[in-house]
Amino acid sequence: VPVASPRSSPPEATTVAATEPDLPPTLTDSEKTLFPPVLTPTRPEDLFQLYTVRKGDTLYSIAARFGVSWEAIWAANKDRLASPEMIRTGQELRIPKP
Repeated sequence: VPVASPRSSPPEATTVAATEPDLPPTLTDSEKTLFPPVLTPTRPEDLFQLYTVRKGDTLYSIAARFGVSWEAIWAANKDRLASPEMIRTGQELRIPKP
């Protein structure tokens, strides 16, 4: 019975260069069904609180009271205010939550 002889040299290792950068793994269609994305509903009351303007209030004084900028209050109320200087007593404003 012939005996196998060892090879004279080991096989050469082949190096494969990555042609694409490391990408995060993606979900298969079946995994997407098992793990649907979780959506958190955004309700206005989650983003803002309502404030009724009092005599003597300015956007700046209201902003200081609530810890936000007057610009943020103005941006949240542009549909209600013609300009930041035009607030009226009794007017209801949305105050962004910090």
